[in-house]
Amino acid sequence: MKKLIIAVLALCAARAVYADEIILKDGTVLKGTVIQVTDSAVEYDPEGPAPFDTVSRERISKIIYPGGREQHFLLDSITLTGGATIRCSIVRVTKDSIVYRKDGVGEEITLGRDGVARIDFSDGRSVEIAGKEVPVAPDQPAQKPAGGYHSSIFRMSLFGGGGLIDGGTIHKERRVFRSYRTDLMVATMNIFDHDQYAGFGTGGVEMEFMPPAIRFSQERAFDFTGIKFGIRGRYGYEQVMSVITTDAIHDHYDGPDDIYTGRLMKYHYWTAGPVINFIFSPRSNVANFMLSLYGMAGQVFGGNLNPMSSLRQSKNLTAYLAGVWSSTGLQPLMGWANLYSLSSLNKTTVRGHTIRCGFGPEFSLNRHFPLVIGLHVTYAYTSLTYGRAPLIYMDGNKKAAHHELGGEVSVGIHM
Repeated sequence: MKKLIIAVLALCAARAVYADEIILKDGTVLKGTVIQVTDSAVEYDPEGPAPFDTVSRERISKIIYPGGREQHFLLDSITLTGGATIRCSIVRVTKDSIVYRKDGVGEEITLGRDGVARIDFSDGRSVEIAGKEVPVAPDQPAQKPAGGYHSSIFRMSLFGGGGLIDGGTIHKERRVFRSYRTDLMVATMNIFDHDQYAGFGTGGVEMEFMPPAIRFSQERAFDFTGIKFGIRGRYGYEQVMSVITTDAIHDHYDGPDDIYTGRLMKYHYWTAGPVINFIFSPRSNVANFMLSLYGMAGQVFGGNLNPMSSLRQSKNLTAYLAGVWSSTGLQPLMGWANLYSLSSLNKTTVRGHTIRCGFGPEFSLNRHFPLVIGLHVTYAYTSLTYGRAPLIYMDGNKKAAHHELGGEVSVGIHM
């Protein structure tokens, strides 16, 4: 008997905890279990001895179910321009649309304002919609962004890049290569024709000094907000590589005779010049997007040139030119005739000047960490003067100029 009483009490307690709550318009709260909701009334099993009861829908404000879900009975009314009426709960009204829930529950539904004539709220308010312009305040007033990259005065970055190179020394290299192309095929016993290419790689550090940006008012969520001018200085180190390949490499790799590489030249350089950034910002100014354009000029120093470095990578050709073996049988004559091509007789220093420019997007963080990342398309014109005219070029000219087209990535901080 004692166990039965405990079970009944536990059941009653559970019903009390999980009971639905029917809130009437006068504030009365009826607790029980809702059985069904009809067009005119709500049927429910009340707490206590009564097994069944009903209450008119017109007396009910809302029902709160276990878990927090609510069903509202004080509904708003949307009258459409065609005369139809929608009973619902208005969620929000904007300048373009009206968002509501049917019967106060379910998912949100969006209705265009141009199809609505009037809204009657459950509290008695009535708003005419058709033919009226509703003034909508902007998210925030127009303002000029402050802080972040707009206010930075110094930037330091590391950069690296590469690309293709042509002209000047590269033309001299190709002219010599064409004269030795047949010898290379004979020496390597490779029937495939050979081609020569050249590319460059560069990297270094750069610093930029810049006054605060010329700011513009921000009227949109993402807007053009400033122009920033500065002076950028750069130290760089560059290597130019020469590569000889055969046509066979396009189909398969057939051993070391398919490709020869060598460092043609290396040098240091410094440049300086103006830079301009067009700054675009979100309203939060947590980050900036920039379009950057720079142009710099400076000097080349501490460099050296090793003509036909890739061609000398073929040991068979070296032996062939030295007269160790020959297809003609004139080994001694061949060796003496090619003394002028020895590396020791052709190495020389290089110096000169260079002009470099770049354009591309940059991205900066402002609040969490002052990071700046840039990606640029680059062009460079470099005029070099050799310490002596290399014998192998056979032109007696100590000057050459080349063009470089490539890209670079920079990563740094702004302060």
